[in-house]
Amino acid sequence: MISYKKIVKIAKEIRKNVQSKQKLGRSTKWSYYIAKAILTENDVKKIEITKAFNKQQSKISRTVKKKEYLALIKQYVEFVELNHRLPNYIIYDAKKIKPRVLTYVFAKILRYQNKYGKLPDSTNISYKVFKKPVVTLNIVFNVFETKFLILIASGVLILKARYVTASKP
Repeated sequence: MISYKKIVKIAKEIRKNVQSKQKLGRSTKWSYYIAKAILTENDVKKIEITKAFNKQQSKISRTVKKKEYLALIKQYVEFVELNHRLPNYIIYDAKKIKPRVLTYVFAKILRYQNKYGKLPDSTNISYKVFKKPVVTLNIVFNVFETKFLILIASGVLILKARYVTASKP
């Protein structure tokens, strides 16, 4: 058995990791335990689960009402319990949603449920939470204005000059 308290702790960690680093920081297998904990609000029996083998995803960014996300969670849990593996995707509104996006969504829901004692009225499902942000920085010198594109790739900061123009005094 995996305790409800441990599952909540993992869900909070996943949520924090995605929001700060755009990475789960844990296996997508936790999606099952988090989903099951949302439905039962109890400890979850540990089962043997293999990862999805052909993950696919559509570009989705939608707000989903409680009734709809609960149906997704039930569908997800039933699939895992029947097949002992994560689904390649779950279809919602004709869009394919990957397990890692669902893991994050389920983590947000469980954290909310644990914090407020009830399920949220809705939640957002978006593939964009795993996209690295691009930040633009303007640096002004005495004579020239240079615009840089700052990219962070694998923890390495990359500065690229976009254009240089003479500025008026």
